[in-house]
Amino acid sequence: MAAQLNRMDLNRLIADQFEAYLANNRLLGKPATLYDPINYLLGFGGKRIRPQFLILSHSLFSKDISLALPAALALEWFHNFTLAHDDIMDQATLRRGQAAVHMQYSVNAAILSGDVLMIKVYQHLLDHYTGEQALALLRLMTQAAVEVCEGQQLDMDFETKSDINESEYLQMIHGKTASLIAAALEMGAVTGGALQEQSNQIYQFGISAGVAFQIQDDLLDAFGTEQEIGKKPGGDILQNKKTLLFIKAHELATEHDRLLLNRLYADPQLIDPFEKIRQVREIFERTGSREYSTNMLDQLYADAKQNLIFADVDQVALDAIWQMTDKLLHRKH
Repeated sequence: MAAQLNRMDLNRLIADQFEAYLANNRLLGKPATLYDPINYLLGFGGKRIRPQFLILSHSLFSKDISLALPAALALEWFHNFTLAHDDIMDQATLRRGQAAVHMQYSVNAAILSGDVLMIKVYQHLLDHYTGEQALALLRLMTQAAVEVCEGQQLDMDFETKSDINESEYLQMIHGKTASLIAAALEMGAVTGGALQEQSNQIYQFGISAGVAFQIQDDLLDAFGTEQEIGKKPGGDILQNKKTLLFIKAHELATEHDRLLLNRLYADPQLIDPFEKIRQVREIFERTGSREYSTNMLDQLYADAKQNLIFADVDQVALDAIWQMTDKLLHRKH
């Protein structure tokens, strides 16, 4: 199928088939108060980055997309579970331009609905895969789940830790963001029947691309607009998150700017929130931190390319992965 399509046709086909599969597998159980928040969150739409990467990776090795759909759905369910809980921890009121689950329902509803959604991930995988393939998918999903939680905890720890370095930040986003994107790509290789060496290679591509994706997300949070990103910008700044922007600004700043940055992050009552965002953005610009982060993103993309060179796979699918990655790393939302 993929060999007869161009990359745009393949991406469109994958998107359409996944949305249809998602719609046909709504979680309709009782009590409704447990499942309604799940369907509310899933109904927001979104880029569906992880399931699309999974299915594209599968398409490198197999033309039957339907074999990848259950794994893709399980992965999207897991991602949305993390969103529901992250919004509570981050005290975010909006998700994709709409009220976050805990705002629309309640904190308790968001927690419990997220919990059951995570459990459904494993149930769905076990219902659709067997033998060594099922074990491989469950191992990948479990490893990614642990790494996501570890990364999220590091992210929260960094809010009250003053001496974060670049290496620690990269370790954090490896777990929080990159691990799930890499797992998506390797899970697709598993459902597609790839060799272990190919699976390892595409996993490493996912790590580099995932770290770059998080850096781009940090840049958008700091410098994007509410219309572009679907939520109020500057959230990371208001929560004192130690992103690469902050770490490099702190490292490269003059003594005056370093002291100002420390004060702005140390005392939430020091200044009006909008003024805090404005001043921090200016420091990120003055120190060259924004430029440094952008350059690192580009270098990570170049590194990722070195881990996705295959001769014996569907080249249309490979081209589609490049197109999708390039679009994500140069996006405005």
